[in-house]
Amino acid sequence: MSTGVRFFAQAAAPVALVAALLSACEQPATFDADVVVRIDGEEISYGGFEAYLQANVEGVETASEAELYSALFDQFLDEQLLIRIAIERGLVDPGVDQRQAVEYLLRGDPRQPWEPRQVRAYYEVHRAEYERPAEVHLRQILVQGRDAAEQARDAIAAGEDFAQVAARFSQEPNAQLGGDQGRLARQDLPVAYVDAIFELEPGEVTDIIPADYGFHLFQVMEHYPQEVVPFEQVEGEIRRTLERLSVDESVQGFIHEARERYNVTIFPANFPFDYQGDYVHQDRSLDTD
Repeated sequence: MSTGVRFFAQAAAPVALVAALLSACEQPATFDADVVVRIDGEEISYGGFEAYLQANVEGVETASEAELYSALFDQFLDEQLLIRIAIERGLVDPGVDQRQAVEYLLRGDPRQPWEPRQVRAYYEVHRAEYERPAEVHLRQILVQGRDAAEQARDAIAAGEDFAQVAARFSQEPNAQLGGDQGRLARQDLPVAYVDAIFELEPGEVTDIIPADYGFHLFQVMEHYPQEVVPFEQVEGEIRRTLERLSVDESVQGFIHEARERYNVTIFPANFPFDYQGDYVHQDRSLDTD
């Protein structure tokens, strides 16, 4: 199931992303930016869709420009239908945005709170998602030359605290924090020295490890075994997940109702891209003139 996020874009798109999305429109126009869709007699021009792009697009991934624009146009049109159905039900006044329309539609469709047994059932079914691999709490010293690495190693061997040595020698961003790298699993570390790190006991330090970009010294501060995060620690997260899924299900229901309720006619000839969206497959009159 998809998430409801696609219908709640709240932030303006980054300038670079908008520029990329609209790059095709910077070329000399070879079409009339005319009506692209008619909803029960109300006509919407391509300019309305362009304004929507600039205000709402963010974080979209796609395989092609046509696919991208088609998916965005479907989102735009779905939101237009949601606004229309909310107005028709007397929940909002004309001129509202899609967020207000969806908010009031959801208010009229109250959802029962999730019972503890349902939350627990979700945890059991998705138990693998809450597995935490074995980890180490790691410190690092990174220097450019072997001489500096040897000096750092000798200082540690003489009893100086690893964190102090890191602050004095290391050239990586966390040096002043003692080289603290936080908790890391095997898959978070380069294969070349993951075994050497995980074989260390807490407090132990690796030998000097050469790399393409310098020389490493690592200290393991603590080992954390593989485990499944206890239900009590993720119960709140699961409840939020279930609420999001419930909202999405309701929104999808409104969209399905609106798509069935309103007569939507698409005018592909007035798009500056090859429209391939869902509305091609709706039981509608697809106008190709």
